[in-house]
Amino acid sequence: ISERIRISKESDTLQGITDKMIMDVIVNFREEVRHADPEVKKRAARTLFESIVIHPKDTPKGDRMLSIKGACLPLTRDLLVTPRGIEPLLPA
Repeated sequence: ISERIRISKESDTLQGITDKMIMDVIVNFREEVRHADPEVKKRAARTLFESIVIHPKDTPKGDRMLSIKGACLPLTRDLLVTPRGIEPLLPA
């Protein structure tokens, strides 16, 4: 039962995400990376892409083929809340 509840909650959360929301995040990310230093750009590429393979040219003046495998990034996260009264107390 708990597994079905979890799956139901996840599907409800994903249904609330629209294409426009995703595009807004992508546009914002693009602007942030555009103005970043080269090290931040490298880390962003390593985070988004699991692998990038540059294939050799077919002909001396030909184009190169790129094979890009994207990384799986979570779109949602779980927030945890602790009930009041169980926090560790500082000595008096």
